[in-house]
Amino acid sequence: MLPQGTLRNPRVTVDLLGNSFSWYARPCQSGRCREGDVRLVPSRGQVLDHVGLTYPDLDTHVPRLRREGVKILEGIHKWGDTRAAMIEDLDGLAIMLVERKEP
Repeated sequence: MLPQGTLRNPRVTVDLLGNSFSWYARPCQSGRCREGDVRLVPSRGQVLDHVGLTYPDLDTHVPRLRREGVKILEGIHKWGDTRAAMIEDLDGLAIMLVERKEP
């Protein structure tokens, strides 16, 4: 079965701090496909390339994510006045982890 894009009708949309996030049913990635599912392509290079979330202490968490089998798209790197890393979730969505600076 060939990848068919990144757009599907959302199952639920949640408003979080003025931002809307949509979740989709059975996106069919990483061996989680059922009969009749259509596999999605990764988000990089698409209309929605990635989402970004603040995350504490990348030096601790990025190596742990790697050990747990999370796909690391970009290792820890300088990003503005902080640092960031890019991972890919099980559904092919790229997520930028931006290190939260302590006040």
